[in-house]
Amino acid sequence: MHIRRRLLSALITDAEDTAGIARAYLECGYTQQEIADHLGVHYSTISRRVNTHEGGLQRRSA
Repeated sequence: MHIRRRLLSALITDAEDTAGIARAYLECGYTQQEIADHLGVHYSTISRRVNTHEGGLQRRSA
């Protein structure tokens, strides 16, 4: 468990790190709740960050 937390700390710098949050959720298998607990924010904040990141990727590929 401690290794997962350390990895999460390495992936995400802070609650504004949209790319790191999306990477942790989409590529590394962390739940939005795990990320939210780690950062001390509500899970809906994480959901918005992931959606923002995915929307930016879709606009770039269009």
